[in-house]
Amino acid sequence: TRNHSSGFHRHYEKLTGQHFQKEMDAGATTCFGCVVRCRRKVKKADRGISDSTGGPEFETLGMLGSNLDITDAGAVALANQKCAELGLDTITTGGLIAWLMECREKGLITAEQLDGIDLRFGDAESVLEMIDAMGRRIGIGRVLGEGFDAAAKVLGPETAALAVHTKQQGYPVHMPQVKPSQAVIYATSPIGPDHMSSEHDWLLEAGGDDCFGLGISGSGDRYGTGMAKIRMTVMSQYYYSLLDSLCLCMFCWGPGNLFKYNEVAELVNAATGNDWTFHELMLVGQRRIHLMRRVNAARGFGRGEDRLAPRMFQPLVGGPSEGRRVDPAEFEKMLDSYYSMIGCDPATGHPTESKLAELGLEWTMDLTSW
Repeated sequence: TRNHSSGFHRHYEKLTGQHFQKEMDAGATTCFGCVVRCRRKVKKADRGISDSTGGPEFETLGMLGSNLDITDAGAVALANQKCAELGLDTITTGGLIAWLMECREKGLITAEQLDGIDLRFGDAESVLEMIDAMGRRIGIGRVLGEGFDAAAKVLGPETAALAVHTKQQGYPVHMPQVKPSQAVIYATSPIGPDHMSSEHDWLLEAGGDDCFGLGISGSGDRYGTGMAKIRMTVMSQYYYSLLDSLCLCMFCWGPGNLFKYNEVAELVNAATGNDWTFHELMLVGQRRIHLMRRVNAARGFGRGEDRLAPRMFQPLVGGPSEGRRVDPAEFEKMLDSYYSMIGCDPATGHPTESKLAELGLEWTMDLTSW
């Protein structure tokens, strides 16, 4: 809520699935042959909203809804439709707009700097204007299209502290302040903060086969930051990396969903005629993570870029999570543990030579640019 400053919205019920179903003739459809039916359908002809692009999903409801202090279901659906038509990611788009709204609220920028678009929290019309400018790369929209850092250079360095991003990518709605595993993943993920790059903290609490099948031992609560939590983060990151490599959906194949881990190997072997074990397939996921880290290292990325936005270290305001924040010292300890567990140098964040050799990636050490 309001540029990630809170984890609660006073009118959250207006963004629920039940409300969409009542107000916008919402329903669900599916990818071919899938029983999960997670694709949303919405329709409201009098506001120009059709089901041609699919309705807003969870992240979009947050990033184009509550994070902008907007609870008009139709406005969120229309903003989602505009983003889809213009090829904009709703997460980073919502993050950029929320950032500008807070900068306006604090008097750091003017409407003139935004080409007359008077962005304010709760103002849906100005959001639609800005989405159009961004998608068509008009005026300030062209600047925003280059990312947070480029925009901060134009709007003023004092605005940078309010920008919620890592490696130029905006944050999803899952809050690192209450999910320590996501603090590590948002900071270290080679592709930028991504809530679908690992499983979340519930997994370690659940235990059982969902944990043991990935080699996750130990126990811990959702706020824990010890080695058990780091192991859960690492092993589930390798597994999700494998699923990405196989183009398999996390909502079917993720922990606790429709299929078991051994069935991944059965599927791959049936399709390829090979006889791979699940352990061998997990190495595929691990190899992908380290290959991406080597690509990033060749481009100048290291531990210095594996950071969190300053907002994450500030206490959340209001609601059940009030006062929760990422502790800076504890976060650095978690980073040290993460690097050590995956086989990276804690000083640089780069994969070690021995780890690359273990994975058959030693050839990447000769790459100085990519």
